[in-house]
Amino acid sequence: MKVLRKSGASMVVWKLVRFSRIEGESGGSTEMKRFNMDMNVTSMKKEGNELLVDFTYRIDYSKEVGFIILNGQVQASGEKKELDEIVAGWKAKKLPVEFAAQLSNVILYNCEINGVLVSRVLAIPAPVIPPNITTAGST
Repeated sequence: MKVLRKSGASMVVWKLVRFSRIEGESGGSTEMKRFNMDMNVTSMKKEGNELLVDFTYRIDYSKEVGFIILNGQVQASGEKKELDEIVAGWKAKKLPVEFAAQLSNVILYNCEINGVLVSRVLAIPAPVIPPNITTAGST
């Protein structure tokens, strides 16, 4: 997947999302009232023209339902100067806004899809919120 930056600036190319650890537990109940999602970038480093971003994605249901944890790495490539700026920004806790949004979307997209697969194996509700569709006149 390629993502271009605005104003003709350089681009970051998202290459791969690889999962290194998948953990989950079913508490036995399938009644879901809500869940909490937490996503964290745990490390970021540059190797040549490659950017390696480690992350943890966690879904916590109630204790009776269970949890899912996905650890992995996003691999991207780009121009050396841009990647240096991104890594420096991460270390200073000031990622470029556009990059942070793109990275979050890449991680969320991949984790939500794989979270659904893990939830099926554990026989717990999928970690997605289905839309609530109403018709005219209904409340």
